[in-house]
Amino acid sequence: MLKHRPTLYVFVLIAAIAGCKPAQETKAPPPPPTAAPVPAPAPRELTAAKVPAGGSLVKVSFEGSICHVLGEDGKRINRAVVIRGEPKMVHDPQLIIPDDIDPSGATDLARALGLASLPGGDHGTLKLRLNRVAMRVVDSDGDQAIKPDLDFGPDFQYLVVKLKPLDSNFKDVHADVTEDVPPKDSPVVAYFQFNGGYVSSDVMCGRAAIGTGPEVRFAKVVTVTGFTTKAAKFQIRTATTGSNWFTVPFRHSDVIEVSIVNEANPPAPEHFALNAKLAADTSVKMPKITQVPPDCQSGLSPGCSNTQWP
Repeated sequence: MLKHRPTLYVFVLIAAIAGCKPAQETKAPPPPPTAAPVPAPAPRELTAAKVPAGGSLVKVSFEGSICHVLGEDGKRINRAVVIRGEPKMVHDPQLIIPDDIDPSGATDLARALGLASLPGGDHGTLKLRLNRVAMRVVDSDGDQAIKPDLDFGPDFQYLVVKLKPLDSNFKDVHADVTEDVPPKDSPVVAYFQFNGGYVSSDVMCGRAAIGTGPEVRFAKVVTVTGFTTKAAKFQIRTATTGSNWFTVPFRHSDVIEVSIVNEANPPAPEHFALNAKLAADTSVKMPKITQVPPDCQSGLSPGCSNTQWP
């Protein structure tokens, strides 16, 4: 008979303790040295928009029935043309100058405009009716360059209605647009000569449709802003001054600011038709402007707003 031997299981735990050292305490690394404070960056120098010492800030705004005639090739004449109204579309073209006219030159200014005297203004603001008047800004040397070079912002390009696409016959402008002084009974009552600056636009309140097109926004005020490197002069040329330019006597030359306004009374969308008078082709017709109700501001009319050609 077989007998089972008991099986011996031996568990051996071997510990190597010879040469063992007690664990050392871990130390945190030393903190990095304190960094020197970084100086704030110097203010950016906007050299393109900086008015130099002895120069002038120039700001001219346009509102109402005014068409900006712009050369397609950059060589044609660039003017903001004030359109003459009609008996059924009465307009009041004005040059508005803040309270900065030198009284010693007031008589000569009135004479240049064919007036007996200058009209009174509200808080010194001078409002001069425009009739056959050319306007420009030059520096003290007669240089016509306003800085920066003539450029147009996206608001102007988007909001100001282009006339040429509205009638294929509007291929050229009326010859009077290029005259030194607007002729008598011309569709051009006045103009301002662009010779530089940045042109932008404010958005008119409300919307309107051009013909059968979609509802769009229009430009309320167009503004050209720039500067001259020397003291600027605002000049006019009229039927009275002939070929000579007359310098409007501002008391100060650091800021030359004027507004050219040609508003209708009463306002009506049909006044948009006046733009057709600037076309060389008399068959040109402008579409009707239909304002979308409700009117968000009384007295405004998209039909009597800034436009551009082409």
